[in-house]
Amino acid sequence: MDTIFPDLTRVIKSGFTSFTRDSLNSITVIFIISLNLIVIGGILLFSVMTKEVLKGIEDKINISIYFKDGVKEGEIRAIEGSLSILKEIKQIEYISKNDALDKFKEKRKDDVVIIETIEELESNPLQNSLKIKAVNTNDYPKIISYLEVPEFKTKIDTINYYENEKVLSKINNIVSGVEKSGAVLAILLTIIAILITFSTVKLAMYSLREDITVMKLVGATNWFIRGPFIVEGIIIGFLASLLAVIVLYLGTEHVSGFLKNFLDGYNIFLYLKTNILKIFALLLATGVLLSTVSSLVAVRKYLKV
Repeated sequence: MDTIFPDLTRVIKSGFTSFTRDSLNSITVIFIISLNLIVIGGILLFSVMTKEVLKGIEDKINISIYFKDGVKEGEIRAIEGSLSILKEIKQIEYISKNDALDKFKEKRKDDVVIIETIEELESNPLQNSLKIKAVNTNDYPKIISYLEVPEFKTKIDTINYYENEKVLSKINNIVSGVEKSGAVLAILLTIIAILITFSTVKLAMYSLREDITVMKLVGATNWFIRGPFIVEGIIIGFLASLLAVIVLYLGTEHVSGFLKNFLDGYNIFLYLKTNILKIFALLLATGVLLSTVSSLVAVRKYLKV
C-alpha cells in the first residue's frame, strides 16, 4: 500500500512533464481535438435549432371541423366532449359562428371594403366549428377516422384537414428526415474525429518511441508507462473541451440575433447559456475519451519489446 501512492504521484508528475516537455505537439493535439469537439457541439446546437423550428411549425398547425347550420351548440359540445378523451388530441376549442365573425372583423378591420360588405349581409355566413390541435402531426389521421362514423358525419359539413394533408405529410417527412440525417451525420463526424485524433496522437507518440522502449527494457510495467499518457490525455481533453466551449459560446452569442429571424424568435444562445455545464460535461467526456484512448492505442505498438 505504501508503494502505490508514490508510484501514482510519479505517474501524475510524469504526465504533466510529458505535456509541458513537448508543448508544440500538445498544442497541436489540443487544437485538433477542440476542432472535433466544436463540430460535435455544433451538431448538438443545430439539432436543437432544427427541432425548435419544426416544433414551432407543428404548433401552428391545427384542423377545423365545420358544422352544418342546423346543428345545435349542445350537439357540438357533445362531440367536443367525446373528442376530448382521445389521447391524440392536445387541445380542442369550440368557436361559435358569432365569435368567428368577430375574429374575422378584427383581423380585417383595416379593410374597409370587406367590413362594409359584411355589414350589408343579412345573416352570418360563417359556421360553428371545433379547432383541434393534435399531440403530433401524424395523429391527425386517427382523429379524422374517429369522426367518420355516421353519428358525426351527418352533422359535419367540412373538415379542412384534407386541404392540409399534403402539408402535414411533408412536415412529418421533414421531421423524420432531419432526425435520421442528424443521427447519421453525428456518427460519421464522430468517426472522422476519432480517426483524425488518433492520427495526430500517433504522430506525437512517434517522437517518444525511444523513451518508451528504454523504459520497457529497464523493467517498467506497461501500466506504469501508460499512466503518464492517461494523465496527459485528461489534461489535453480538459483544455480542448474548455477551448471548444469558449468558441461555441462566443460564436453562438455573435450569431444568435441573426438566427432569431429564422427560428421564430427562439434564442439558441439562451439555450447554450442555460445548458452550458451539461454541454461542457459532454464535450469534456468526449475530449478526454478521444485523447486518452488514442494515446493508449498509439503507445501499444511500442510496448511490444
